[in-house]
Order: sequence, then C-alpha cells, then structure tokens
Amino acid sequence: MSHTPFELGPELVEAIVDRIGAFATEHHCPSIAWGLSCDGVVTASGATVVHDDGFHPTSGSVYRIASMTKSFTAAAVLSLRDEGVLSLDDRIDRHAPELAAVRAPVDDAAPIRIRHLLTMTAGFVTDNPWGDRHLDIDDEGMDALVRDGIVFSGATGSAFDYSNLGYGLLGRVVKRATGRRVQDLIAERFLEPLHLTRTTWLQPDHDDRARPYRWRDGAWVPEGLDPLGDGEIAPMGGLWSTVDDVLRWVAFLSDAFPSRDDPAPSAPSAPSAPSAPSAPSAPLSRASRREMQEMHRYTGTLQLPGRTAVNGYGYGLRVRSCARLGRVVGHSGGLPGYGSHMRWAVERGLAMTALSNVTYAPMADLTQDVFELILEHDAFPVPLPLDAPLVHESARRLVALLADWDDDVADELFADNVAPDEPYERRRAEARAWLAACGGSFVIDQVIATTRAAGRILLRRPEGEPFEIQFKLSPAGPPRIQKYAEIDDT
Repeated sequence: MSHTPFELGPELVEAIVDRIGAFATEHHCPSIAWGLSCDGVVTASGATVVHDDGFHPTSGSVYRIASMTKSFTAAAVLSLRDEGVLSLDDRIDRHAPELAAVRAPVDDAAPIRIRHLLTMTAGFVTDNPWGDRHLDIDDEGMDALVRDGIVFSGATGSAFDYSNLGYGLLGRVVKRATGRRVQDLIAERFLEPLHLTRTTWLQPDHDDRARPYRWRDGAWVPEGLDPLGDGEIAPMGGLWSTVDDVLRWVAFLSDAFPSRDDPAPSAPSAPSAPSAPSAPSAPLSRASRREMQEMHRYTGTLQLPGRTAVNGYGYGLRVRSCARLGRVVGHSGGLPGYGSHMRWAVERGLAMTALSNVTYAPMADLTQDVFELILEHDAFPVPLPLDAPLVHESARRLVALLADWDDDVADELFADNVAPDEPYERRRAEARAWLAACGGSFVIDQVIATTRAAGRILLRRPEGEPFEIQFKLSPAGPPRIQKYAEIDDT
C-alpha cells in the first residue's frame, strides 16, 4: 500500500519532539523512545530522557511492551485456525479438557469458546493489575488457579471485560492443541520471519534496555522486584521489544489493507498431525490480518475534538472508528516499570509507537496527542482512492444517461427494481432539472468510490459546490445500479 509522498517537515518534527518532551516531564517518564512510520517506512524517530541514569535510548533500545503482546498471541491463534488445527468456535475444553470446569456460575451460561478469549468476552473479571504480577505462573499454578475457581463478572458472551487471564488460557489451549507453547510458535512464525531480532520473551542480557522505574513520593525509584519471567500468563504481555521492531510488526499488520489481487504467499497447508503443526509458508494471510483489525466487540465511545469515536475490540487489538481518520487500530501495554502504545490509521498508512520505563506510563495519550498535532498541521497522509473499476464505469454510464435519457439504455443500466420504485417519466424530468442546475451540461469533477459497489459523483456547477449524486449497485449480477439520488449538503 502506498500513499502520496509523506514528509513531516522539520517544523512539525520539532513540534512533535517538544510535545513528547513536555509529556515525559508531565507524566514523570524517565525516558520515552518513539517512532513514526508511513506505509512501513520510518519517517521520524527519537528518544527523550528526563531522568538520566546513564541509559540513552534509541529506536533500537529494548523496553517491555506488555499487553501489546496480545496481538502476537492472537495472530498465532489465527494461523492455527487457518491451518485447520482449531476453530475459533471450538469450546476451550475441546483442546484442553482440564478447562471444562471454567464456566460462568449460572446454569444457562454459554460454554467458553476460543473466540470469547480473543475478544475478552469470556465473562472473566477485568484483571488489571492482578495479571501483571502473575506472568510467570507455571503449569501447576495455572492448574491450581482453574481448580480453585475463576471469578466471573457476568455470563459468557454478554459483555466486554478486559482479561489478561483469558490470553493466558489461550496459551494453554494452543499448548494442548499443538504440543507446543504459543511463545515458541510466535517466535517461529512471526519474530524470525519478520526479522524482529530484538523482540524476545526473556529479559535481554545486554545493557541496551530500559530499567524499570516507579514514580513515588515525588521521585523515581527502581521498580522493587525484578521483571517477571516467561510463564503461563506471558501470552498476554510478556514480550520485550523496540520501537523499530514494533513499527515493523505494525507494517505487517497494516499492509493487509486494502484487500487486493496482487501476489502474496499462499496460505499454509494443513499440518500432517494436529499435535505437530508445520511451519507456515507465510506468517499470516492478509485476510486473517484484516480479521484481527475488525471491531468484533463494541466497548464504548470516546469524545474527540468535534467528533464522537466508536471503540471496540478485535483480536488482540483495539479498534476505533473515527470520522476524521477512519479506522484507527492499536493497543497499549503496561506492567510494573513500563508503559507502551502502538497506533495506526489504517486508511492513512500512518503509525506511531511510544515506549517508556515508568509504571503504567500513559503512552496511548501520547500517541493520540501526536496524531492530533499532525492533524492540526494538516499533515496526515491522504487516504488512497478505492480501486473500484465497476463504480467508475457505472458512474460514467449514469451521467451519460442523465444527460440524454433513453429508456432502453436505462433498462440496461438499472436493476429491475428501479422503474417500479420511480417511473422513468419522473426520472427523466428529474434529470432535466439536474442538468439545468449544472448549467446545461454535465462535467464530472470527481468519482469517489465509497465501496467496490457504491460511489459518489461530483458534477461541476456554474457557481458553488459541486452537484452530488450517490448511487449503489445491486447484489445480483451482472452489475446494475439499484439506486441513485441527489445529495444536498447545503
């Protein structure tokens, strides 16, 4: 996917750096490493240090990315689904029989399925910050947790409740279905093929990593305990990574848009045995990557400047529908000593990630602030026009008919509902009135495809804004127009 040439410009970069510096000071972030990319190309990156402990980060320095890990776990589950190892509609006890006892404490509760764990709708209580202190739980600890009973906030499937435990149970399901830890599958299927060379499940043993801090009583203090290791709940938040690696991961996810026909590696074949899935020939199909970024569960609304955005959860990713930017996808991460966020505007191609090393640093606020700053400077990349040749051809034929009406041509162009909905005689008269409004001739200024089967036609007028007609095609082939109408926004 390629947008118009994108440059932030030195003045805007300076404004972004200033905003990040002010944010770091306000929120007591010892350091922030950050980066912006467009269509997978890094356009700006840097680091701010407020508390100088000798660590001077770059975009390649390692922080813990916490719950941003969930997108990797979700991708691994979808890769197994694509191979036929499991179905998202499988009950979790189909693969892990020991989880049969995990169900809401009401008689009519639905069984928990893999899809519920992916979308945070299993009914478990929201478990921040409990989950952050249990990443390293072992197999026996997870068994004991299940045996002693899991607390539910509601019936399965009834509501969204953010659950770290749910992603830990996804790891258990994958282990039972394949005989392998999901952490190992993620390393094999994503970290290695995508060259995420500094993304690991274990704390790095080198010095180019941010030490964890907590702001307490007006001062930075080292986070008291060593970061937890790689255990049974780590699929919810155990990864360490860098700005460079996260932006590479975001590029992989966002490159799934738009859907298209150009060559891509074929989907992996089914494994010879469910217990030993073969390595896929591609990390994940574009269709499955798009599926991760669909809004599978509504979570609420958010007031943005001048607009209300609708929020939801996909698979390991948060999804926002924003009138100004279209679909915006991302996820935060927070653990004792760390805070992080990644965000990208799907139709615009622009992405940002920011990593810090203080407990629960609100990096989502920072990436939102920077996006707002870029909007203020009118510097966001322009969305790509949709490749929809049927829409453009239908628009041309419709305008030609409206300029010189012919019933036989109308019969060829329109679906069979059009004439009964409004007789041709009335449509002919309407077309004459539209022609007069456009000064006696139709000149197309622009055709905008809103989908592959619907669009807007902007016709030039002697004065004022263009005359707009919207239309859509019918579902039955061959493609024909089922509806068209003037749109008056004045």
